[in-house]
Amino acid sequence: MKKIFIILSLVCSGLLHAQEVTEVKGLRLYEHHSSDMTSMPFGNGADGSKSGYDFVNRRYFKSFNEANMGAYSNGEEQNIDMVEHEGMFGTSGMSKILGFTAGVSSIWSGQIKGNEQTKWHLVTNGLAAYDATSTKAALIALYNPAKAQFAVTEVKDNEVYVGRIRGSNLYVLVKCTGSKQPFSAPDGSTMDNSYFNFDYKYTGSAPTGIAEATNNISITVFPNPASEKLVIRSVSDNFSGAFVRIVDALGKEVYNASVAGNNVEVNTSALKQGLYYVVLTNSEGMHQLTRSVHIIH
Repeated sequence: MKKIFIILSLVCSGLLHAQEVTEVKGLRLYEHHSSDMTSMPFGNGADGSKSGYDFVNRRYFKSFNEANMGAYSNGEEQNIDMVEHEGMFGTSGMSKILGFTAGVSSIWSGQIKGNEQTKWHLVTNGLAAYDATSTKAALIALYNPAKAQFAVTEVKDNEVYVGRIRGSNLYVLVKCTGSKQPFSAPDGSTMDNSYFNFDYKYTGSAPTGIAEATNNISITVFPNPASEKLVIRSVSDNFSGAFVRIVDALGKEVYNASVAGNNVEVNTSALKQGLYYVVLTNSEGMHQLTRSVHIIH
């Protein structure tokens, strides 16, 4: 009989350390007034859909609350490890350089901010280090906690930055492959963009319990050990209407379903042995809860 052991990483994080270095390519982080997002002249309109990035779930995360064009109110920024950041030396919130931060941005009076946990620094001889890095130990060795800060003031072409994600054992190496800077004057006269393109490599184990402010939703994953199925359960009344995904260690989705009650049963017999993540998103699509699982047949 196949046995499937569901192991929360907080309990048995050692199983997650076998992962070596994985690369993700071809991403672009925009300044939130960019015309490719707003379809308006630069400086008019705002769209945060590609202005923040979540390295745990490997997806874009909105950089501000678009419902009120302001700051988040329920802890959504806990998902943001990299958020567009118009430098530290701008005038009236408008600078001529584009960087990123996991802290509070210098624009919009702090309404755009990250999780205030992830820290970054520039890597000396970064291109060579990026190309040569293929093992977990080599990538982690590039990170110097004494140099790391929340913000990178300006992202420059062909420079490389290393980050430790949310104080966990997940490390990321980011390479800027091209950028469009400086900004156009925000006078509404032109269609224009400001952005940087990037690839990244990552290794190590991701933190669990991401963005615990999920409208008081909490989940349990059982049995442990299990056979043939995985049960995801909550006693919260507002669990119904949430959305559950399961992704593998490379971010490929292997299961998704909306929640009709307080219980989700997943047939896991066809899944390959390895590390997976159960990702719960609430009915508004704003808050997330992540649990890592390990499947052994």
